Amino acid sequence: MEIKNQELKNKKEINLLSKWEEVFNDWESYSQKQKELRNLIKKGVPNEIRPKLWLKLSKAEELMKKPENINVYQNLIALSDLSTQSQISKDSVRTFPNHPKYEPNEGLPGLSNILKAWTGFAPDLGYCSGMNQIAALILLIFEQYEEEIPFWVFVGVLEEKKFNQIFNFQFKLIQKWCYLVSELIKKFHPKLASIFENNQIEYPIFLYRYFATLFSDLFPISDCARIWDFFLLDGEEFLFKLAVALLSKKQKNLENKSFEDILMILIQIKFNEPIDELIQLAYKYDIKNIVEIKSKEFDEKQKEKEIPEQFI
Repeated sequence: MEIKNQELKNKKEINLLSKWEEVFNDWESYSQKQKELRNLIKKGVPNEIRPKLWLKLSKAEELMKKPENINVYQNLIALSDLSTQSQISKDSVRTFPNHPKYEPNEGLPGLSNILKAWTGFAPDLGYCSGMNQIAALILLIFEQYEEEIPFWVFVGVLEEKKFNQIFNFQFKLIQKWCYLVSELIKKFHPKLASIFENNQIEYPIFLYRYFATLFSDLFPISDCARIWDFFLLDGEEFLFKLAVALLSKKQKNLENKSFEDILMILIQIKFNEPIDELIQLAYKYDIKNIVEIKSKEFDEKQKEKEIPEQFI
């Protein structure tokens, strides 16, 4: 019986690999079929396939082919300033210290170089804490590749997916995302919303960490990889769904707790259940219209705040 089950499992894996190869061979066509791609990702992304998928979804392949980006990686590393290098070194040593690839006093091989190169590529924004977690996860997924390849995936996540805006010093985007999640919680989980409201819990206190690290600080690396498969396809909307699903799973833990206990649970939150169950729950939320309406609402409120008093 066990042999037969193993044979069936092997057959499924072979069929899945075959389907992914078919997708990559006709990427121009499949990249326009988001629903079909999503369904395939739900079936699974083999570890050997994931780097290839991320290269395409992050637009890193296109970035690397631009004439101005060819053979510039080492030059970008050299452009980082000393003060930034010091902070990068400190954060690199603190990133995924329990991973087998981690080296004492150094961190993950290549991580500090990728972050330094980013500061050379985007000097106006530079390095911000949280970027180390994002770059580290990409680096681990691309551990069989040359260091420059995960760098361009990192650039793709921040530039092409517009995730760099989360690190803007005015924090406008993170405020907007937190507002949207709060509205979604009110819509789908009013009891949970009441817990937050009655205890005067501000969403940014815990959500900033979730979003700024793209959830990589909350889940095991293999689960984070699954989360990113969907994020790279569906963008920020998936992150909102995931945040709502995750918080709903923790609702019972938050009931009848003090302000301090609730904050502790939310800040130190860990999720140890099967990740695909959480993802399945996340995709049950139909949020497109709500997000569209509430996004406009938030933007209008921000504009009102920016109008000088003499014009009101």
